[in-house]
Parts: sequence; C-alpha cells; structure tokens
Amino acid sequence: MPAADAYTGFFVLEVNEMPSLRGKAAAAANEAYVDQPRVKALKDELEMTKKFEATQDRLFKVAQRLHDLKLLAEKLKVAEADLAAVQGELKRAPWSPEEIKELTTRLRARRRISRSATMPSRTS
Repeated sequence: MPAADAYTGFFVLEVNEMPSLRGKAAAAANEAYVDQPRVKALKDELEMTKKFEATQDRLFKVAQRLHDLKLLAEKLKVAEADLAAVQGELKRAPWSPEEIKELTTRLRARRRISRSATMPSRTS
C-alpha cells in the first residue's frame, strides 16, 4: 500500500469533513455560535467612533467660528482706521460738526429747488 502522503492530492476535504471535527460542525450548524467578546468589542468601537465623530464636528464648528471672528476682527481694524482718518479730516475742517450739518441741509435744499425748477412739469 502507498504512503499516506500519496493520497493528499487526490482527496480534498473541507475542515468540517475531518473525522475529528464532524461532531463540532454538526453542533455548530444546529446552534449559531456568537463570539460575545468580539461583539462587545465591536459595539465599544462603534460607540467610540460615534463619540469621536461628534467631537470632530464640534471642533470643526469651533474652528469655523474662530475663522469668522478673525475675518470680523480684520474688518473692524479697517473700519477703525477709516474712522480715525475721517475724524482727522474733521479736525482740520474750518467748521464744527453742527455747522457742517447745517451746511449739508442747506445744500440739499438748494439742490431740490434747482432740480424742481429745471425739470419740466408734466401735464396730463
């Protein structure tokens, strides 16, 4: 009779067909095996992932708000510089702010009068 190694290429057995595992395979087919430690580890990983994503979302919102505040701070600096320039011009002006308001009111009134005088009247 040939050696046992000669038959290994001829016979192909699945793991559950091995004589030592036949009983275990039949029991496993009747009763589903649940790897509880693996299930718990996966649930823990899922929970940790959810917490991580929530933290990541909050961090993104904070970073976005920080960016928006930096842009607003830059706009504020520009507006303050413009205000300082206007106040500097007002200090050099020969009129006080009250006189400037009065002159502006007079100028607007004159413009309204001149516009109404130059516009042809419509008659229907």
